[in-house]
Amino acid sequence: MKRPFFTLISISLGLVAGLTIAEITARIMYPLPDNLEGTTMLKVGSPPDFLPDVGTFPWRNSAYRHRVIDDFDNVVHFNNRGLRGPVIPYEKPAGEIRILFTGDSFVEAAQVKDKEAVYRALQGLFRENGLNVTVIGAGQSGWGTDQQYLYYLHEGYKYKPDIIIYQFITNDVTDNAKSHFGHMGKAPQYFDLKDGKLVRNYQPQSNHGAFYYALVKINRHLYLSSRLYSLIKNVWKGGTLSEFAAPTLTQLKPDIHTEPPPLLLAFQDPYSEKYEKAWKLTGAIASEWSTKAHNNGATLSIVYGPSHWAVHDWDEIPSTYPVLQQEFPQWVRNKPDIFLTKISGNLGIPFLSLTDTFRQCAEHTGNRYYFMNDGHWNADGHLLAAKSIYNWLISNADLWPDGHRQPVNRSTIPPC
Repeated sequence: MKRPFFTLISISLGLVAGLTIAEITARIMYPLPDNLEGTTMLKVGSPPDFLPDVGTFPWRNSAYRHRVIDDFDNVVHFNNRGLRGPVIPYEKPAGEIRILFTGDSFVEAAQVKDKEAVYRALQGLFRENGLNVTVIGAGQSGWGTDQQYLYYLHEGYKYKPDIIIYQFITNDVTDNAKSHFGHMGKAPQYFDLKDGKLVRNYQPQSNHGAFYYALVKINRHLYLSSRLYSLIKNVWKGGTLSEFAAPTLTQLKPDIHTEPPPLLLAFQDPYSEKYEKAWKLTGAIASEWSTKAHNNGATLSIVYGPSHWAVHDWDEIPSTYPVLQQEFPQWVRNKPDIFLTKISGNLGIPFLSLTDTFRQCAEHTGNRYYFMNDGHWNADGHLLAAKSIYNWLISNADLWPDGHRQPVNRSTIPPC
């Protein structure tokens, strides 16, 4: 019995030693490039999961590392409900006011610490001023109005929010109409308009069990941790060792042939017919969401968070995307504000644009409120948004479903 046991031990030790030598050799001969400026690397832990009826969602009880060179290096943690920060019970204590804050990557806020994110900063402002307000931040990269509404419909309502803040970003319009804007076959479109009525177009499903997700997690961890494994996988897929660069590498700085991102379509004048239809679809989703919220005793509101292009980098658009040089002079910088004001007014949905505040504060302070390479809000941007929203909430009675809930005798605070 001893000989097979020692043979097994010897083989195991030999494999470990061989793999260790191979890993060291791979790292010496094919090191990761040192200069990754202008790139983003997502690392470790959490492939996307699925939330029934909603679609893509962070993997619960997970973490990943998000780094953009010269911008940030952050580890993002998700609790067992797929949200950042501590778990908030569904049951609402007596006397507590709740705000559900939904959005895309700007609300997921992977670029900053959880305590710096807009929803957490907003909660802090309320509590610093003696108000028992809890803010639930529910953001996921890639979500449009569609999946944010579905999240509320199937999960967010359980928190019994009094107010829902839907943070609009201009790429939400094309995210809602994916089948018409370069996503054909790559991403589902959840809603559509048929004869002027909103209809469900796609029902997300996950056919994978726990074993599949365990394999995905092991695979991703090995790919991002082992240079040997990543090299072998790259060659297996048809690449070569000389072509191999960094794992999960995404170029951020566009070249002369790069097509502009969909979020810039919001500034075009005039809009194309299909973009007008995408706006109508967005309005229809917001209308149904507002009705559902009202039936649950909540108020839906829309807050427009402008992109860095609309605040700091407007004049850089034609040089960044040369294909736009001819049409750019006709673009309208506040066109998203104009459209959102019209849509929210027609639907009776309270609306706040952060555009003017961000521009005025940038001019007054000289601060930049967005990361230079990544383009999302930095910590100052999140705080500025939180202060602006706080001032708006305590100053508008229409936002509060029950009159007695509106904070009284509270002063606004300087945003910058």
